[in-house]
Amino acid sequence: MLQQLICFHRPRNWSFSVAWGYSAAIYEKIMPRSYLQNPIETFQTWDPISWPPSWIFDVRKRAATDDEPCLVPHAFFLESVEEGTARGDEIVTTYRRAWRRGLPACFAGGDSDQSADRISKIVVYSPVTKPAKIGRSECCDVTIDNVDSESVVIKTRRCMADDIIA
Repeated sequence: MLQQLICFHRPRNWSFSVAWGYSAAIYEKIMPRSYLQNPIETFQTWDPISWPPSWIFDVRKRAATDDEPCLVPHAFFLESVEEGTARGDEIVTTYRRAWRRGLPACFAGGDSDQSADRISKIVVYSPVTKPAKIGRSECCDVTIDNVDSESVVIKTRRCMADDIIA
């Protein structure tokens, strides 16, 4: 798995997971960081007899569509990578919706009208420089312009003392 960014939009009870340069996901529920850190199994073994599969890294099973909709993410895949400013100190990555999830909204608290079905694009702004400490989590701010917006903007930043990153 590539570097991963996990952040939350508390007003809508949404969790975001971004695997840099590959995909992004929206969960309609605040999910534990420990849960989101494990990638979803998106591949199968060549040998159908070997069960359970032996992967080099820990993965979590993909939730079936008839399971609780809170566990099934809205999937987005990388569309573009660009320099974000004239100074070249920012990277902008854009992720587009892969397909409609086709499930009812998750009712995990908050407003029941907060389905992420209308979101078609996630734009992530991040600094060109690496964090000073390896293994340190990055934090982010999530912006959704209005109720009818079809895009989400995520801006990474250095974590502050009152950020919860556990």
